[in-house]
Amino acid sequence: MLHDELLRRALVNPREPRPTPRHPVGVLATITRVLEVANCPMRAREIHAAAEQLASEPLRWTSAKGTLAACTGGCEARFERVRRGHYRIKKTRLFG
Repeated sequence: MLHDELLRRALVNPREPRPTPRHPVGVLATITRVLEVANCPMRAREIHAAAEQLASEPLRWTSAKGTLAACTGGCEARFERVRRGHYRIKKTRLFG
């Protein structure tokens, strides 16, 4: 039975629980800094890798992707989606 097999495997090779995800503000600040330094469009995977390197700790892919998606739309958007999977800091337009 599958259930019994899974229990047996868990006893032989127990898994550690995942660490608690970082606070979204830290993820947002890190991704913003990555895109500010890059000053050009980047692929989402590149942003994720650079954010992990900048933070010197693992960053969940879903947190990075979710932050990019959440901060792309609306008048308060921080990022622009240039094309599928590519983002940059939103350029502000000054009129005058």
